[in-house]
Amino acid sequence: MVGIDLTGVFLISQAVARVMIPRRRGKIVNITSVAGRAGSRGMAAYAAAKAGVTALTQSLGAEWRATASR
Repeated sequence: MVGIDLTGVFLISQAVARVMIPRRRGKIVNITSVAGRAGSRGMAAYAAAKAGVTALTQSLGAEWRATASR
């Protein structure tokens, strides 16, 4: 689950950034789940992956802000 939900988002974001950043425009929208903020029983891997996507999205936004890409 983490491999697809988090690693997959990371890898596709890097691939898209190679095109987006030189153009100095573009947006990536990642949709996660409330489970990433408040996990529940039996959902540890899912909640961890969704929380990771949220943190990744915020970090990439901060890193790419100067390039006009979000």
